Amino acid sequence: MGLFNFGSKEAIKVSANKISTGLMQINQELERSNNQVTPNVRGLASVIREEVKTLEKFLKPNGRTDWNLYNSIKVRTNNGEIDFCTFEARVNSLSQMLEDKGVSGFRIWT
Repeated sequence: MGLFNFGSKEAIKVSANKISTGLMQINQELERSNNQVTPNVRGLASVIREEVKTLEKFLKPNGRTDWNLYNSIKVRTNNGEIDFCTFEARVNSLSQMLEDKGVSGFRIWT
């Protein structure tokens, strides 16, 4: 795609921020329950899975990842801004941990 739509970039940031908030909520819930999967964790994972699908649609406007767009995005976290690739790694890491506990995952596939 090369020249990307700034509307898409903002939509990606909004979607990523929703996912980031969900990840924080999952981590808090896991801490409260001694790393046991609760119905709240399953519900949050389900919501994140749907938001990840939305995010992937924005990242792949023509069915293929727009790498210029991918590399230009910063995601806000509670500790500041991080590169999108770092954010993707965090999402996928938590997804793998939950999959190991029997929860359907929500990996980002770029």
